[in-house]
Parts: sequence; C-alpha cells; structure tokens
Amino acid sequence: MKKALIVIVGMLLVAGVGSVALAYTESDTIGVKVTVEGNLSVSITEAQYQFGTLSANATSVSTEAVTVVNDSDGYTESYKIRASSTTNWTLAATAGEDTFCLAAQFSTSQPADAGGSWTDDDLTTSDVNCTATTFGNDTAGEAGISVPANDQGNTSDRKLWFRIKTPSTVKTGAGVEQVSTVTVTAYQTP
Repeated sequence: MKKALIVIVGMLLVAGVGSVALAYTESDTIGVKVTVEGNLSVSITEAQYQFGTLSANATSVSTEAVTVVNDSDGYTESYKIRASSTTNWTLAATAGEDTFCLAAQFSTSQPADAGGSWTDDDLTTSDVNCTATTFGNDTAGEAGISVPANDQGNTSDRKLWFRIKTPSTVKTGAGVEQVSTVTVTAYQTP
C-alpha cells in the first residue's frame, strides 16, 4: 500500500499537479510613507505699539504697522486674534464710559481712519479667525490667512495696523496709561 501511494504521488509530481505556478509582471508598486513633524509658530517683531496721549472720544489709526511673521517649521498657517480689556477700561464694539474699541487690520499700507475701512476688524476678548475681510483689506496675499512659512525665499511677513476709539467719557484711569494685550495665535491652514 505504501508503495502504491509513493508511486501515485511521484506520478502527480511528474505530471505537474504538485508544482507551483509562477506569475510574472512587468511592473509593481510600493507605498512610500512619511510624516512631517514640526511646530506652528508666530512672532510679532515689535514688543508694543504706543498710540501716545489721546483725548476722550477720539479715534486714531497707528502710524506704523507691527510685523507678524510665520516662523514655523515649514507650515502654511492662518491666524486668529483677540485683545484684552485694560485695567480700567472694557473692550467692546462701541465706545462708551470707560469702554474703548480696538480694531486690527492686515494690510501693506496704512488703512484710512474711516469706519468703512475697518468693517469686520473689531477685536474682542475671544479668538476670531482671520479671513480676507475679517482683520483684512480684501487682499488674501496681505491677510492673516494661508501665510507661507518664512523659508526658501517665501516672505511670511504680514503688516498689522490698529485703530483705537477711546472711551467717550473716562471716569476711571484718566491720565494713566492703559494697556490692552493683543494675542495672535497660529493655526494650521486646512
């Protein structure tokens, strides 16, 4: 019986039933994967902007812009902006007693000191995402959106201007310098 089984297996192998068929192809593919790691980063080159002394119920546009730079590790990023109230004054959309307005706008040149030039630019105490029109002058390449990293010859500098409306009346803090902290935060552009 064993001999018969060996003879049958031997015949199958000679006939090719037990052999492995090989397939040949002219090309093949492989997936090559990589993960880019780095950090989002934004830098404001000036430490402060000084409006100087203004009267109550006054409006003024900064005479110089501050420079906001995307100094990340190669990311294209967008910005969101917020400001704080001061020790004595409240930040709001409308100036009033001990209440001031502060607006910000990205632009290569100084915006006019006119309400229509600052539509959608009022700062709040909460983060607000930049768009071409929100904190912008309708020019995407000057706005705080899709800002390229400052490498490989790209210029990531954005000029940021401010407009302040002082309180209509001042009961607290008259003659005392008030400081509002403006925060620019980077987020990755989708």
